[in-house]
This record gives sequence, structure tokens and C-alpha cells, in this order.
Amino acid sequence: LNLMMDSQTRWNSISPMLERYLLLKSCIKKALIDLNSPVKINENEIRKIQELLSVLKPVQLAVEALGTRDCNLVTSEGIIKFLFKTVRDIPGTLAENLLEALQKRLSERRSKVLISLVMFLQNPENLKPTTECDFSSYGDFFLNHHFPLYVN
Repeated sequence: LNLMMDSQTRWNSISPMLERYLLLKSCIKKALIDLNSPVKINENEIRKIQELLSVLKPVQLAVEALGTRDCNLVTSEGIIKFLFKTVRDIPGTLAENLLEALQKRLSERRSKVLISLVMFLQNPENLKPTTECDFSSYGDFFLNHHFPLYVN
């Protein structure tokens, strides 16, 4: 296995790059020692990389699911709810900051009225006007159908 480089033209190249680095970290440490390199990799840096990767993986999964051909407003709501729930369950300030930024940006751009209308038109029997509709079942089905290896 070789190390992978980040590509500036592909935002999602950092996740596979970090995964590969973690897979090869002991070999890299040994090579740095053999080369008498002044660069030292400590466990704190490894933990930061692992935390970053744990936050990036659900984002990558959500972006890939949102970019599929058959994704629509209904499934996108479920995917976003899945992303929020997954990131909320990740410990650490990085996950907290990402979740806060995503929620803020989504609240600026999303029309709750439009989403509610689309959900109602999709399946009027399941929605009660007095309760908030649960989009997660649509997203769970979509993610399990398209990305079963990542979700399970």
C-alpha cells in the first residue's frame, strides 16, 4: 500500500488519505526513525486524525447519498437527519462545531414549509398536522438501499 495525497480539486480525497495514513502509521513511524527524521508523530496527533476521520465519514456518506440520481427532497431530509444524529453521537469539540455550523447553514437555506408540503404530498396518511413529521425513516431506507456497507 502507498500513501495517498490530498487533491485540491476533490474535497472528499482527505478521508481516504487519512484512512490510509492510519493504516500505515506504524510503518511511517518506523521509516521516519530509520531516516533519522526530525519529524515525530505523537499519539495526540493520531487522536486528532482519528477524530477528524470519525467526523468526515458520516459527512462523506451523506454527500454521496445526496448526490445520487434518485435522491429527492424527501430522501434528502432523512439523509440530513441521519447526518445530524450521527455527528451528534460523536464525542469531541470538532463534531460539536460541525453540527452547529451545519444546523446554522441549513436553517438559513431550508424552507420548512416547502419540506412539510413535499412530505405531505409524498405520503399524506403518515403525517398528522399536529406533530412534526419524522423524516428519518425515508433517509434510513435510502441509505440502507444505496450504501449498505457503510450504514451497517
